[in-house]
Amino acid sequence: NAFYMRKKEKGNSNMTLNERAELIVHDIKMETETNPIRIFKNIAKKEYISIHGPEHHILDGACLLAAYRNAGAALAIIDGTGPLSADGTWGNHMKFTSAAIKELGKINGPRCCKRDAMVGLQYGIEYVNANYGVTLEKEEIKCTYSDSNAQCIKEKCPYYNKKPKVAFICVHNSCRSQIAECLGRHFASDVFESYSAGTETKPQINQDAVRIMKELYGIDMEKNQYSKRMNEIPDPDIAISMGCNVSCPFIGREFDDNWGLEDPTGRSDDDFKLIIQEIEEKIFELKNVISKKF
Repeated sequence: NAFYMRKKEKGNSNMTLNERAELIVHDIKMETETNPIRIFKNIAKKEYISIHGPEHHILDGACLLAAYRNAGAALAIIDGTGPLSADGTWGNHMKFTSAAIKELGKINGPRCCKRDAMVGLQYGIEYVNANYGVTLEKEEIKCTYSDSNAQCIKEKCPYYNKKPKVAFICVHNSCRSQIAECLGRHFASDVFESYSAGTETKPQINQDAVRIMKELYGIDMEKNQYSKRMNEIPDPDIAISMGCNVSCPFIGREFDDNWGLEDPTGRSDDDFKLIIQEIEEKIFELKNVISKKF
């Protein structure tokens, strides 16, 4: 509707908290799930939800309320509880809240708004199911936000989805391997972690590649990527050469695959787009293979 489009057109970085809240309420009313975690995942994918931010204080409770509505905040609204309530509900809510906070304390920091939401929703589902005569669905939680969170604590987080590390390798790590890392993150972050590196480096990523990736996918590769050597990335489980026109770079181990891609550097935009399309296809093929193997 017109309200929604006006907010979207304003752009994520320029939105106030109130505007984000209005979008959360708008979108969450469309949800029909009785699983608050799945509702959270659906809304958290929206561009107006940042990886960390105060909008999560609105979103988390709204997900529980929406699931409760669909099944037949949040607890304070259901019970009409306030700090002066003497009917026992305030104390019950404090017990529920303290149990969730205790779990967060065990996990420790740095804080993560997504992890905090998952802990709160898990405890919320159990509490609602035990006390309100409805059944909210729950599921095993595997985090899909790690690649976007610079402060992710990885294996220390109970929701961390340990995935194989894939390294895309070429000599200068400036063009093909950067595109592969970017598309791996974009299309396959739920299955594998994407990295790229070279045996040499360039001062910047190939600017034609940066420009065309923005045009095709709306992604700015220079925001989170840069040219780097092998010793600057984690040891990969899978190493893929982009193509050896003369000789493959030595990385101290055998390559698991050679994609044999032509280097489009200095060539036309159409040539770039053909290589990008080929890389995208190979990313999906790799995703399919890894999802069956791991």
